[in-house]
Amino acid sequence: MPMSEEYVKNHRISYILIMHSDLPALADMLIVLGMLIKNDILGKLILYCIFLFLCLGIFVFARKYSNEKIAYLSVLIFVSIPLIIYYAGTAHTDISLALFTILSFFAFLDL
Repeated sequence: MPMSEEYVKNHRISYILIMHSDLPALADMLIVLGMLIKNDILGKLILYCIFLFLCLGIFVFARKYSNEKIAYLSVLIFVSIPLIIYYAGTAHTDISLALFTILSFFAFLDL
């Protein structure tokens, strides 16, 4: 979350000595929005909601192409991965990237 804190402190999107900080991701901007409205806890809450949407997307994807038991099992397997739980509780952009990947794969298969 250092880039988000710098954006809030500078009151603008500016270059920071971190790779690609002048091209912020959508998840970075959601963290900044939460920090500007309230504090960094709201930014983490927004990303936690993205994690819940990711679990819902996995469930819907698995439910469409198999049965409900397989859908619950796929979400359970996904949530049981320790790295996923770690990133769900922190303000990183990896969970939002996973959500957009699942949604784009789902949209590709629905064509």
